Amino acid sequence: MKRKVIKLAKNTLVLSLPAAWCKANQVNKGDELSCEHRSSQLTITKNASGKKATTIDGDALGVLLKRAINELYHAGVDRITIRATKPETQQRLGEALNQLLGLHVVEQRASTIIVEDLAKTDQDWPSLFRRFLLLIKTMFDDGIAAIEANDAAECAAIANRDTDVNKFGHLCLRALQKQPFAPDETARLHTLLYLTEQLGDDLKNILRSPAASAVLPALPSANALYAAATHFFFQRTLTNAHAVAHANDEATQRASKLAVTNETAVPVIRLHSFIKKAVSIQELFLHELQDAHHATIQ
Repeated sequence: MKRKVIKLAKNTLVLSLPAAWCKANQVNKGDELSCEHRSSQLTITKNASGKKATTIDGDALGVLLKRAINELYHAGVDRITIRATKPETQQRLGEALNQLLGLHVVEQRASTIIVEDLAKTDQDWPSLFRRFLLLIKTMFDDGIAAIEANDAAECAAIANRDTDVNKFGHLCLRALQKQPFAPDETARLHTLLYLTEQLGDDLKNILRSPAASAVLPALPSANALYAAATHFFFQRTLTNAHAVAHANDEATQRASKLAVTNETAVPVIRLHSFIKKAVSIQELFLHELQDAHHATIQ
């Protein structure tokens, strides 16, 4: 479907909405619509009214309850009624809620528990994701300093920050659902979030290893690769793309020189894993740079 752009004023362009879409989504004069733009795409979404709610049987789900709660949270559900008559169901629910920012018990009866999002976690996704990336960057910066100081207690404390990384990862997945992009972009952002959360796992395992100092020669270059890759995500220019490639070469070269023994296997393997995931951040969105480049050539 094609629409013609109309010039309304000196600096204002107007695009009419398809009547069939407006009718199907009950869009009327004065309604607010969400507009998200990425490269050449513009996605217009009707804001959902009211809260999304559902009911699940926690007793029947058993060990699957935590996963079910996580996925409902990621899907943007605001209120969940859980059948919970067994003590183990209540325990599993408590463990799940400890990982999910903003979700709290608002009502509890003999056979049911109701949890609700009380923190309005449908926040601006780009801002949340920047904070998510910063958590990992500071974890890496402080981790390098702790390893250099041979401070095992500080390394352990920094490794425990991965809990906060996981919580923010859940929150970003929820915010992404609340503010949807185009379907293909949303799929890539989901992959990006899972990859980024796993970076925190790699750092955690490096810092908890008694042989963490064995990978110290390659840690600064891996840290620089992460910084370059995340910078490229927000500014997808050819210059930034080349910077990621150079940082990846440097990090890969330094990591390849690390000796692998029974003692050093965990931190070395985890560092290689971190490097591969960090460069994948760029690879997920490199096509947008290529599209823009091709368009310029044509």
